[in-house]
Amino acid sequence: AVKVNPNEPGYLNNVGNLLVRHHRFNTTAQKYAIEVLSRAIALDGTYADGYFNLGEALSAVSLHSDAVDKIRAAMALDPSRIDYRCTLNLDLRKLCDWAEFDQYSRDLDAMWRNGVPPEMARTSKAVSTRKPGEAKSRVRDKEPSLCPNPLDALSYPLSLPSILNIASAHGEVSRRFVAQSAGAGALGALGGAQLGPTGRIRVGYVSIELRDRPVGKDMVHALSTLPRERVEIKCFSLNPSPREGVQGGDTLMWHRKMVDACDGNFFDVSGVSYSAAAAAA
Repeated sequence: AVKVNPNEPGYLNNVGNLLVRHHRFNTTAQKYAIEVLSRAIALDGTYADGYFNLGEALSAVSLHSDAVDKIRAAMALDPSRIDYRCTLNLDLRKLCDWAEFDQYSRDLDAMWRNGVPPEMARTSKAVSTRKPGEAKSRVRDKEPSLCPNPLDALSYPLSLPSILNIASAHGEVSRRFVAQSAGAGALGALGGAQLGPTGRIRVGYVSIELRDRPVGKDMVHALSTLPRERVEIKCFSLNPSPREGVQGGDTLMWHRKMVDACDGNFFDVSGVSYSAAAAAA
């Protein structure tokens, strides 16, 4: 589509969005995302999603100050998108800018205390898209962005009901995705513990933190406490595995520790499709 009409901001935004979402830790991909998204907003300065996606791409290459500027621009264009504010606060924290932290923490707790916020509870909502020669010609359905994710939620001083509601909402989105992707029958597998060929309970860990990071190091020790006679472990990393000669010795050492802690059942799913990741399970 971009080749047919390289000056269509909606097409450029879609390319950038795909790069941001599916190649988050590929610096080359993020730099290209910055290029195409910059073109998108240059062609249409009212495109809130273009500014937001550009902010996320800038954040992925650690240009957090620039990311904050672009996300604030998106918020000004579409104040109804409360997920924009959530992402903004993640970048502000990376800049050690705490000016808005306390107020946002209070707002976040009030937002989630009684369940999923109405702005996020809708299964879909209209989002303006564009065809060549037409500024806003049609609408499409868009799944709401639940924010924050359960791990980020733990970094805010939230009440227990809010934390539980956030975790539950994300779990429901995952169940819906499984039903849509693999059929409703696949949800039966989520109804109780699944036994592997050895008669042990199969437990899978999916995370971006299965690496040389504080959470990853804690996981190495936590996994070592699981009774192997009762539990079979598989680990699915959303972050690319480190490479010899590229990453440092400590990073490689902790990677080996993580692989051992997962009993060798460690899968790098950072660059594979959802179906391929599911097949590995």
